[in-house]
Amino acid sequence: MSHTNTENLQDSFLDSLIENGTTTAIYLKSGIKLHGRVIAYDQYTISLKEDTVQLIFKHAVATIVPSSTKA
Repeated sequence: MSHTNTENLQDSFLDSLIENGTTTAIYLKSGIKLHGRVIAYDQYTISLKEDTVQLIFKHAVATIVPSSTKA
């Protein structure tokens, strides 16, 4: 798979989470679980909002798990 296809897959996945307002769990490589709605992203970061907005660096992310309910 080319690098461009990978970026497009990430963009499509994150765009879907934003558009649908999907509550999401983001697990970091350190084992920490963050919970909220993805509200924005760029090449290097993801913004996650629950009570406050958290800026997460993509290199620290292990897994992103959408929940079945909307926020």
